Amino acid sequence: MKQYDKHAFNKIHVRIKREIVNASFGDVDLKKTGKRLKPEELNEFYESGKEFIIIDARNSYESQIGKFKNAVTPQMQTFRDWTKIADELESFKEKTIVTYCTGGIRCEKASAYLVEKGFRDVYQIDGGIWNYIKQYPDKYWEGSVFVFDERRIITPNTKEELKHIGKCFFCGNPTSYYINCHNQDCDTLLITCDKCKIENDYCCSEECRRSSNRRKKIHG
Repeated sequence: MKQYDKHAFNKIHVRIKREIVNASFGDVDLKKTGKRLKPEELNEFYESGKEFIIIDARNSYESQIGKFKNAVTPQMQTFRDWTKIADELESFKEKTIVTYCTGGIRCEKASAYLVEKGFRDVYQIDGGIWNYIKQYPDKYWEGSVFVFDERRIITPNTKEELKHIGKCFFCGNPTSYYINCHNQDCDTLLITCDKCKIENDYCCSEECRRSSNRRKKIHG
């Protein structure tokens, strides 16, 4: 599976931060996180018919283009929304819960928060989505993966029916391609196919196409 053909990061900055991902819901005991579930063990959960709830701990724009099979994908604008989502998941407290995120960082705190809230049987996928798709493309991951570098997305699957679950903002066809509206006063993040991206001049609306404050096009 080809992941990249050049460096994803052209420069590096080192900054000291209290949290890698800002949760803003106070300290939780990170010695009591969800149990780590290896990718092959997740496959066993699916294939054995085990009853479990798999929950996406990422933002909504990430889950729109990719998720695990049958996953719950909460409406989250930022990770700070996780406390509200945990309240909405109260009915699953006695169920087996599997949380996941891109690399496992957010799930350290997300799963610990669920444990602290009294959820009985909580797991986190060891190494996150990234660890899973490296080992098992075309399995239980559906669509693409949003990444926070210049690649923007990774499409790990080769089966056509598993490549894209995102829908073009304009035509509704399957795609995973993201752009920011080129009207810098708008800057809306939207999913679009290549055809509609060009036809709509890299903008989300006629109003934005007429804007004088548009960024330069970067083709590709």
